[in-house]
Amino acid sequence: MSDNCTTSLPASQPGCAELARWIPFILIVATVLVFSGMLSNQFTLWDDEQTIAANPNFNPPTVEGLAAHWRKPHMDLYVPAAYTLWWTVAKVAWRADDTGGHLDPRPFHAASLALHVMSVLVVFALLRRLLRKDWPAAAGALLFALHPVQVETVAWTSGAKDLLAGLLVLVALWQYAVAFDPNNRCKRPTMHYLLATLAFAIALLAKPVAVVAPLLVIVIDRCLLRRDWRSIARGVAPWIALTIPCLIWTKLAQPASYLPPIPLWQRPLIATDALAFYLYKLVWPASLALDYGRRPVTIFSTGAAHWTWLAPAVLVAILWWRRRGNAPLLIGVAIALLALLPVLGLTSFDFQTYSTTTDHYLYLPMFGAALVAAWLVSRVQRPFLATAPMSAALLACAILSAQQTHVWRDSRTLFAHTIAVNPDSYAGYSNLATLAYREAQQETLAAQTAHMVFDESGTAKHRAEVARLNHEYFAMATEAYRVRPDSIRTRRRMGDALLRLNRPADALPYLRDAVAAWERLTDDRQKLEYATTPHLLATALLRLGRPTEAMEYCQRTLAYVPDDRATQHTLAEARAMMARVE
Repeated sequence: MSDNCTTSLPASQPGCAELARWIPFILIVATVLVFSGMLSNQFTLWDDEQTIAANPNFNPPTVEGLAAHWRKPHMDLYVPAAYTLWWTVAKVAWRADDTGGHLDPRPFHAASLALHVMSVLVVFALLRRLLRKDWPAAAGALLFALHPVQVETVAWTSGAKDLLAGLLVLVALWQYAVAFDPNNRCKRPTMHYLLATLAFAIALLAKPVAVVAPLLVIVIDRCLLRRDWRSIARGVAPWIALTIPCLIWTKLAQPASYLPPIPLWQRPLIATDALAFYLYKLVWPASLALDYGRRPVTIFSTGAAHWTWLAPAVLVAILWWRRRGNAPLLIGVAIALLALLPVLGLTSFDFQTYSTTTDHYLYLPMFGAALVAAWLVSRVQRPFLATAPMSAALLACAILSAQQTHVWRDSRTLFAHTIAVNPDSYAGYSNLATLAYREAQQETLAAQTAHMVFDESGTAKHRAEVARLNHEYFAMATEAYRVRPDSIRTRRRMGDALLRLNRPADALPYLRDAVAAWERLTDDRQKLEYATTPHLLATALLRLGRPTEAMEYCQRTLAYVPDDRATQHTLAEARAMMARVE
C-alpha cells in the first residue's frame, strides 16, 4: 500500500540505496525459509480441535456456521474476525471423504505464515518511517520476524487470531503515522486515518488484546511524531470509544469467575514477575514451551514473586537514568510494556489456570523490541561494526526458530516437549492423557473388528496395544493429578483411568471427591461441563455390585443431561441388577 507521501529520508550512497530496494524481498525470503517447516504440521489438541478441526461450523464450512460466530462467543471469546479468517481458509481446506470430510491443516498453516510475513513487512515500513533509516529498520523487522518467541503464535494453528490482531494493530499504527507525521506531509491524511481506524476496529474483532492500540498510538504520536496533546486527543478519542464495547463483551464472555481470587497487593508482583520472565526469554530464547506453569499460586509458593521484580525495576531505573538522548529506546520499551498490559496479571484472565506467561502474548510487544534493536543499530557510527554481531544474533534466532517449528508438528511431540521444559506442566500431562485415551478407543474398535473377522492374531495385537495405552493413560492421569490434586478434571480422569484398568475399588475415592467438588460448583457452565461426573461414580459402584447407589448417581447426571446415552445405559444395567437381586 502506498502512503502517498513525499519522504525526506536521509540520502544514501547510490549502492546502498539500490540494495535497500531488496529489503522487502530479503524479509519475505528469510521469514518463509525459517518457518516453512511448519507447513506440514498437524492440528494439535491445544485448542485446534475446538476452534477449527472439529468445529461443526467449519465441517463443512457453511454461511450459517460463519454467522454463528458473529452472533455469540465461542470458547469464551468473541473474535468473529478470526473465525471469518478460519472459515475462509476452511473453504479451501475442506476435503470430502468416506467419513463425511475433514479439514486439511496445511492451508491453515500457510495462512498463518502469510499473516506473519505481512506483519514483518508492516513492521519494516513503520520502523522506516519512525527512524528514517532503511537498514536499521530492516534489522528490527528481522528480529520481529525471526525471534524464537514468535514461533508459538505462527506455528500454532489457533494462534492465527493473535497474528491477525497483531497485523491489524501494526497496520493501524503505520497508517496513523503516515497520516500525522509532521515531517512527511501526506496528500490524503484523512484517508490514511480512516484506514488506521478501520484496521483497529477489525483488530478488536480478531482478539481483544488489540485494546492496547490507543495507548501505543499515544506514545508514538507524542514521543516520535511530537504532535501536541490537543491533536493527539482528536486522533485517539474515536479509538478509545471503540475499545469500550470490546472490553464489555470480553468481560461478559470471559469472566474468569472460576479462578481463585487474587489479592490486589499481589497483582503488581505477578506483573513484574511476568516482565522479568519475558525479559529473560527475549535475551535467552531457549527452552520455550506453551505452559511455563507460572501461575500466581506457584510464584508465591516458591517465593519467586518476592525478588523477580528486581530485574524490571533495575532496567527501568537504568533507562530513566540514561534517558537523555535515548528517547527511542525508552519508547520501544514503553510500547512493549503497554502491549503486554492486558496479560500481565493485573486483572485475572483464563490462561492463568496454566500460567500468567506464554509466548504468544509477546507477538505484538515484539514490535517494541524491534524498535529498540533498530534504534541501537542506527546509533552505530560505523555500520559495518554492527553487521557482524547483529547478523550472528539473527542467524541464531533463525536456527532456533526453525527448530522450534518442529515442536508443533503434532500433539504428542508438542506436549512431550512441554513436559521436558516444565516437568510440572498440567497442560502437558492432561493432553497426553487425552491422547492415550483416544488412541486406546481406536485400538479397542480395531480389536473388535479383527475379532468379528476371526483374526485372532490381530485381535491379540490390538488388545495388547489397548492395555499399553490404558497404562499410559493412567500414568499421565497420575502426573496431572500430582500437579492439580484439587481439580475436578484430574480426579475424574484418575477414576476413569482406574476403571479402565479394572480397579473400581481404587477409583471410588477419586470419583467421590470429584462428585463432591462438582456439587459445590456455582458456575452453571462448569456444572454442565462436568455433569457426567456422578455417572463415572455410578459405573464404579455398579462394578462393585452396589446398584442402588449407582442408580442414585445416574439420576444426578440425568438431571443435567437427560439425553446422555451412556448414563441411561448404566441406569438400565443397575435396574437389571436390582431385579436379579430381588
